[in-house]
Amino acid sequence: MDESHSARTGERPDERTEQFASDLREQAENLNYATLGPHGLTKPQTVHVVLGSLSEAAYGLGKTLDQMGEFLEEELEAERLVSGDEDGPELGVSQARDELAEAVDHAQELSNALERARHAIGLLSTREPSPANPAERRGQSAVADATPAALAHADAPMPIGKLLPSAEPLSTPPTRALGASRPLKPTL
Repeated sequence: MDESHSARTGERPDERTEQFASDLREQAENLNYATLGPHGLTKPQTVHVVLGSLSEAAYGLGKTLDQMGEFLEEELEAERLVSGDEDGPELGVSQARDELAEAVDHAQELSNALERARHAIGLLSTREPSPANPAERRGQSAVADATPAALAHADAPMPIGKLLPSAEPLSTPPTRALGASRPLKPTL
């Protein structure tokens, strides 16, 4: 944002940055509530989309953390920082840079893990209710009366071995499933 915009709106750039951080926190809380009950997640495609968005957010968070560390370093080098600590600002900036670098690594790992989870469920879908099951036709759940074995059989009409490819390890690393927009990021 340029200075002319700030002068016109009376808004300081730091206030806008702080508001973005506050909004991010609120949106994370909203997403948490949305996924809590049965009405927020009704199909695996929703999980797929949410995982993709969270992966991108974690990647972006890592970039933001890195930029904040770089800002502190630049301010220190330009001698614009002072500290109430007798050791001066150097120690605080150094410690912050170390912690931010670790947080960047964690954000990258989180982004990669979310992308791997997204890839793993990329081919899942929800089975339509069977009209042969009277409980499902009436909109009632037969889950309360079913044994775990019966539930597993109902959810997996075919043995798992017939559904999965060979058990040989992958020779190449996985790539994004649906809507590939960027490759997986290497972990450090």
